[in-house]
Amino acid sequence: MKRALYRSIFCGYIYWLSHWRMKAVIYLLLLLPVLCMAQPNIDSLQQQLRRKSLPDSTYINTLNELGTAYWKAGNDSLAMLQHRRALAMARQKDYYLGEAKARLQLVRMEMERLEDVDGAHRQIDTALQLARQHQNDWIAAMAYFRKAQLYTLGFYEHYDTVPPLFEKARQLFVKIGDKAMEGSVYVELGTFAAGKGQYAKAIDYMLKGKALQESTGDLKALRATVPNLGVMYLNLKMYDKALAAFDEAGGIATRLADQRVLAFVDYQKGFLYKEKGQYTEAMRYYQQAASLYEETGAMQILTNVYARMAQLHQLQHRWPEALRLNRLADSLYFSAISIEESFFHYTNTNYARIYLDLQRYDSAIYFAKMGLDTLINTNVVLAEEMAVYNEVLARAYEATGAYKQALVHFKDYKRWSDTLLNDETKQQVLVAGISYDFDKMQQASELQVKTLQASKARQSRNLLLVVLLAVLAVAGLLLWNYWQLRKKNRALQAKQAEIEKALYTGQKIERKRLAGELHDHLNTQLAAVRWYLEAMDMQAMTPQNQQLHQRVLGATADLYRDMRMISHVLTPAALEEDNLPGALEKLVQRMNESQPTRFALTVQLQQPLPERIARELYAMALELTSNIARHAAATQAWIVLQPGAHGALVLSVADDGIGMPASDAHQGIGLQNIRQRVADIGACLTIAPRVPQGTHVSIALPPF
Repeated sequence: MKRALYRSIFCGYIYWLSHWRMKAVIYLLLLLPVLCMAQPNIDSLQQQLRRKSLPDSTYINTLNELGTAYWKAGNDSLAMLQHRRALAMARQKDYYLGEAKARLQLVRMEMERLEDVDGAHRQIDTALQLARQHQNDWIAAMAYFRKAQLYTLGFYEHYDTVPPLFEKARQLFVKIGDKAMEGSVYVELGTFAAGKGQYAKAIDYMLKGKALQESTGDLKALRATVPNLGVMYLNLKMYDKALAAFDEAGGIATRLADQRVLAFVDYQKGFLYKEKGQYTEAMRYYQQAASLYEETGAMQILTNVYARMAQLHQLQHRWPEALRLNRLADSLYFSAISIEESFFHYTNTNYARIYLDLQRYDSAIYFAKMGLDTLINTNVVLAEEMAVYNEVLARAYEATGAYKQALVHFKDYKRWSDTLLNDETKQQVLVAGISYDFDKMQQASELQVKTLQASKARQSRNLLLVVLLAVLAVAGLLLWNYWQLRKKNRALQAKQAEIEKALYTGQKIERKRLAGELHDHLNTQLAAVRWYLEAMDMQAMTPQNQQLHQRVLGATADLYRDMRMISHVLTPAALEEDNLPGALEKLVQRMNESQPTRFALTVQLQQPLPERIARELYAMALELTSNIARHAAATQAWIVLQPGAHGALVLSVADDGIGMPASDAHQGIGLQNIRQRVADIGACLTIAPRVPQGTHVSIALPPF
């Protein structure tokens, strides 16, 4: 199938040469210097590869540069070979940057062929993985940029993802300071907007991109921007501006020895002269573009040229030749494109127009409706194509007597054609152009100012020295004031510490007083109540009263014990006599003497604790051990005080008892008191089941 197709392409090429042989020879002679300009770059790169003991990274980078040079010269097979060699060697040497560059350039080449789109996406995804793995913003930006470009090549179901992908790339280019590529993003956004008929917006994007790229002085970046800007002006029928842009683009392409840009410029000049009605000149440029595209093997773009040539024949009423070239373009497109859902509007609009001219209205309606349905179903807005399809349908239905349908499509045709070109759009384009010119003038003024500043640098040196001395004097004064303020601040802090110490001493005295009151008065009265209860005659009581008597007696004992614990918490004697580790050791000793649960203590402190912190931790340990003794029914318990992560101090109390019900973890008065103490010292409380059984309570105190 492909062999027959290529044979038909070759025959078409021979036919073209027979009509335009002399002009083709003249053009090839003009192109010869361009080809010679590309050769020295390739030769120098090949010589560099022959050098011995070349570093691996340099060798891989040179392979990639050589592949790109071959691609610009139109030799895709050698270009692919060099990039694949670079890719294989980069993977072997673990040079991720060279690998990513090779993959992304292979994607760029595939965008002209569209023979393995899935493979191109896999290359981009691998490059993104390398970017994430090595945290390389440039690779990530280029990968997003290439994926967005790939989606703009006719894959309408992905159009909604294109602007977000370009924006991701733009933000990364801004982050790394790559103005040239930031400008390229604006250029692509402009092309994307133009595809939807938003030409004023497109030109605004293009001029932003061009200004950024010009600020870098990088001709390579402008290689794509300037010709695409010409296309925008061409779509708005601003022919003088478009021709000026194409001439500028041709000059850049000649200096860079870039055949593809030269072919693109010829292609667009052909369209420009077609729009102006100069069909002979238009055909000349189309044929020059076709010749260059055939040499470079850019079949996907070559289809556009054939389709435009078919349209040119249709306008001159050469319908057989128009149909022949259009069928050639159509078959070439779908042989090169491997995506089933792709659709080629160039040839489809040509079919609709040609069959309308031939008064084959059924065929014209068929192609126009097929194109219109494709645009509607894919939710893609291509204003020019919408206008063409509706115009063909309006005229075809009118010719067949379907006036109602003709009127509907005529209204749609007017609506879409009005969006393509109107005074408001031209005004917006003029405003964008004025803004661009103003920015250029501002850049020139800034350059002039910099030149004047450089000429006065010597005269300003003494003044700068004087200013520097003055700044040093002011800095010394500020530093002296700073030390004075620090001195006063330290005095205030010392005073505040004294006040806090006095407050704490007062609290300590008050706690002792309350503890004494509890011990001397309430405990004495509770002991007296217990004696009275024990002295009662149990024999005279009914069984119910005896039971009640035992409960009251037990409650009195619990109350007496709690009162002693409160008194001990207020003024723990062990903590007064020893530090926190000694107090905890005495607590464990006392618990082991009076309780069936065996308590174990582990303390690892690197420095003494503040008195307030030590008191709160001791009180919480006392509360938790009392809870274990009264409620846990445990055989073993553990108290651990040791450093935690990030300089924290952790107090852990655990047991192997029956565990704590979920309701008790939130409602118990003892735990509520602990939560309050934890909050007072800025700590964090964790209560969790212990494996295999029991409860684990952890109190983490941040560094102090």
